[in-house]
Amino acid sequence: MVNLALDRISQKHYDQALELLTGVVSIRADFLPAANALGTCYFYKGEYQQAKRHFLTAIELNPACIEPYFNLGQVLLQEQKADQEIHGIL
Repeated sequence: MVNLALDRISQKHYDQALELLTGVVSIRADFLPAANALGTCYFYKGEYQQAKRHFLTAIELNPACIEPYFNLGQVLLQEQKADQEIHGIL
């Protein structure tokens, strides 16, 4: 199911991916690949707060897994760029 959701993300069908992943975590909230994929999906949708929440969940599930840390870093970089753009306009 997660692989199908990742395929949907790669095709930019984010809402379909979210539906699949939400179903997975409703059955297994402790499934790290689903939490990480949810974060990825929200990241691509530009919903950074949701993305952070899911990446942090993935980190809590397995602090030794590197991928959610990297993904969280990508969110933080995007947020920093957005803040810099806002300050440049003001």
